Amino acid sequence: MTLPRIGIAPCFFHKDPTRPVFKGKTLLYAEESLAHWLFSQKLLCCLIPTLPKSSAITLNDIVGDLDGIVLQGGADVSPASYG
Repeated sequence: MTLPRIGIAPCFFHKDPTRPVFKGKTLLYAEESLAHWLFSQKLLCCLIPTLPKSSAITLNDIVGDLDGIVLQGGADVSPASYG
């Protein structure tokens, strides 16, 4: 039996030079209970990464064979995203 494959759109911690851990790095994450719930439904899940602008890989290369995508909720959009 092949398990359905579900991509999880990541939540972000934007670069923060004052953060004591992973200083200055953008972090992508999935909330653990969401992944656990997907696994409990016999779904194989994986985090969908972001791609650098110069990547030869496209988003379609990553999600093209997925059976579904979960969009996580989150905090308000950072003003740094839009100036």
